Amino acid sequence: MNSASPPVQQPAEIFVQAIQDCQGKSYPLFLRSQGDRHCLMIYDGAICVGQARYAWQGNGVLTLDDIAIANRVPTVPNAWQRLQQRLFKTEPPAVSYRQRGLGKALLASILDQGQRLGATVLLGEVFQPDVDNNPDLLAWYQRRGFQATPPTPGEDSEDLLAKISLPLSPPQTP
Repeated sequence: MNSASPPVQQPAEIFVQAIQDCQGKSYPLFLRSQGDRHCLMIYDGAICVGQARYAWQGNGVLTLDDIAIANRVPTVPNAWQRLQQRLFKTEPPAVSYRQRGLGKALLASILDQGQRLGATVLLGEVFQPDVDNNPDLLAWYQRRGFQATPPTPGEDSEDLLAKISLPLSPPQTP
């Protein structure tokens, strides 16, 4: 008797729309969903350069798990650049996708989805390792209307710096 379990089917990525960065470059935005959990992904060619994970909790609550934009993606050198790197022992240049408006585009897509679901609030948390990686993170959320509250001592993780919340407008009915 074979006791092997059937393979778990991975959710498919669905093209949502093309988004543009602040320099006018276009990127495809894809959505992967599994139940009430969702992940938006921005690609530059075959490389995922940004993603946002969020979940529908019901009762008007949408939770933001993470928004991440690639900071240092190595470029793929051509033959001449590879030769120069070997001769001069240099590293290939890296590209940062931050400061291009991609995080803002991901957040806008989440807010659109939240409005379609009838969400009244978007909740999230900001942790110390995230701020270590991006020192402006909490201020970035606050500039977009999020309110930050300090963690509850003894109840929350030691790495938690703030709980964030953004009230959402109810959907407009015609």
